Amino acid sequence: MASPSPEMVSPDMVSSQRKRRRFHNEDVTVEQVEELGILREVDPRVIAQKLIDEGKAGWEPADWRNPMENLGNLFDRYTLGQGSLPFTIDVAVVSGNFVASLKTCLSQDEYVGSYHTEPHAKQEAAKSFLRDPNVKKLFGLIPPKQGDIRHKVVLYTEEKRACEDFGVTRVVQNLIVRKRIDDVLAVFHDMGYRTDVWDFNV
Repeated sequence: MASPSPEMVSPDMVSSQRKRRRFHNEDVTVEQVEELGILREVDPRVIAQKLIDEGKAGWEPADWRNPMENLGNLFDRYTLGQGSLPFTIDVAVVSGNFVASLKTCLSQDEYVGSYHTEPHAKQEAAKSFLRDPNVKKLFGLIPPKQGDIRHKVVLYTEEKRACEDFGVTRVVQNLIVRKRIDDVLAVFHDMGYRTDVWDFNV
């Protein structure tokens, strides 16, 4: 296909071509892409409220789950799924029974469970922790899963196409989504929700 003659090239086409050439690298910032006006407006406060309305914020232990599973799930949410579980369980044998001692980053308290099998001793310690009134106060202040936030702020197909037209790489597109997630999390932080990072428990 022949290239357009100089008289056929409009200023808009030249500007667009320059932008595409400029953004054919990963040095472009998210802010520069936002300035192009090709992304939809995402209000993190609106997204946060929608997630609250949908019951995505907060956490409750499931009665049908093993208490140790509930313990792990709570800290998975508290750490935003970063893989760190800020608690330890030490087990000793006392008078023929297993005694499990649970310590967490949330308090100086130790939660103890005793049983004639080790797994059940750990479960009893986890139950003791999850029943603590001070711990229960945390349940309603757990922010949504990052996956739930991501679902609300992903780039639409039209946005992806526009980004590709301007040479915005997939890496930068992922950074755009990451920024949107962080902006929503910042709203939850301002609302008093808690994570290990916000509580300085890392």
